[in-house]
Amino acid sequence: MTSLLARKFWLLILAILVIGVAAGGVHWLITVAALGVVACIALLQPAMVAALVVASIPIQSEVMLPFVRGELTVTQLTLFGLIAGWGVIFWKRRIWLDSVVVGFLCLLAAYCFSFLAVDTPSLWFEETYRWAVAGLFYVICRSVITSWDEVRYSLLAVAAGVLGVSLLSIAQIGTGGGSVRVSGTFGTPNTLAAYLEMTVPILLAVLAAARWGSGDRTIGVSEKWFMLAASAIGILVIGFTQSRGGWLGFTAAGVVLWMNVPGRSKFYILGTAAVIGGVFLLTPPGQSQLERFLEIRTETATTDDSESTDLASYDVGAGRGAIWAAARAMIADHPVIGLGAGEFDEHYRQYVPSWANRIPRGHAHNVWLQMGAQAGVIGIAGYSVWYAASIWSLVTARGRTRPSFDRWIIIGVIAVFAAYTMHSLVDYLNVLSLGLQLSVLTAIALNLAPVPLMRYKAVREQRPVITYSEQRACPI
Repeated sequence: MTSLLARKFWLLILAILVIGVAAGGVHWLITVAALGVVACIALLQPAMVAALVVASIPIQSEVMLPFVRGELTVTQLTLFGLIAGWGVIFWKRRIWLDSVVVGFLCLLAAYCFSFLAVDTPSLWFEETYRWAVAGLFYVICRSVITSWDEVRYSLLAVAAGVLGVSLLSIAQIGTGGGSVRVSGTFGTPNTLAAYLEMTVPILLAVLAAARWGSGDRTIGVSEKWFMLAASAIGILVIGFTQSRGGWLGFTAAGVVLWMNVPGRSKFYILGTAAVIGGVFLLTPPGQSQLERFLEIRTETATTDDSESTDLASYDVGAGRGAIWAAARAMIADHPVIGLGAGEFDEHYRQYVPSWANRIPRGHAHNVWLQMGAQAGVIGIAGYSVWYAASIWSLVTARGRTRPSFDRWIIIGVIAVFAAYTMHSLVDYLNVLSLGLQLSVLTAIALNLAPVPLMRYKAVREQRPVITYSEQRACPI
């Protein structure tokens, strides 16, 4: 049956190629052919293509492929191919329409309401697209990542992405004239730090599972060393980003992981972390990081002093106070549906209280203010549903998972969300392809946990039936 579907799909790809040449010419024929190949692989091995999507996230715009009137990133190419292949076989897979999906739908509905206030539809589409593909990727991953080997594909893809972007970031120090804030392939240091805090904790959790976990899951020795190397270099690069939000987020993730470490190992890990952190603070990047933390009070001020150079300097992350004030003013002026998804920068200048901060910074630097500014109270409510559903699903999944190996991986995803929560207080992280990273990790965690209703049914079926006479014979 699968081979028959594959043959039919090749005919579909041939039709796409013919249409592509007729509509756009030969210059993007290679892109369409690559898209067709990925779709055919997804038809046969969708979990492997999902892992390729995960591995491609750090590539970002470093590799661009021509397509129609624009370009595709490698992540978009693999994601669209996965969607096309899964679209042919989805009827054979179990589709999970759980509370997380409801959260995505609520947020997208809020964005649809905000379209009534949009001035530039293309900006609305870009913002809505990022959340829509994250939701669809979550649904696909829940339906195709169903075995431990398929989970391993994605975890190894995470490690490969972390290792690759971390090595590139370290190379930037050598070519940047000394100690600089590295950004890797993500354009800004804060975004790189966000990616690393969404990936390194899950790798540490897998290593903890291999050390303290129980169950029938295993990872090879070479895979352990690979993840250990990626984790160590990733932690180092978080320091080189000098991102305060990144360090706050990673610290929160570390606390979640540390609280679950058994026995005296907790104290050994705490001591090691303290020594490493102290040594880092003695280095030039560490000293710069400390100075940046000391500047927080000045940078979060909302003064109208146009002479203030601290507030105007984006290189040190300044101006958040003015940005937050502008976002609050937007919410007060458009409380219900906001100014329109993706429109924060377009309206920023008329709301910012300080002339020194008149240049927009891309977003509100706080997820709650961002949602309120672009989609009003409805947007905050929609985001709250998604966030609460994700956290609740992960926490309850951990509670009903018995093998400690699986439980450690779920704890790792909870740690990622802890990092996301902390960093989101000073940044808006659903940029580029970071939403895909959260989606695949959430799907993996929930797939490892038993289904709630089936679990209770299994418990009832395994419970021995005691007759009335047996109760009389064996009184409590």
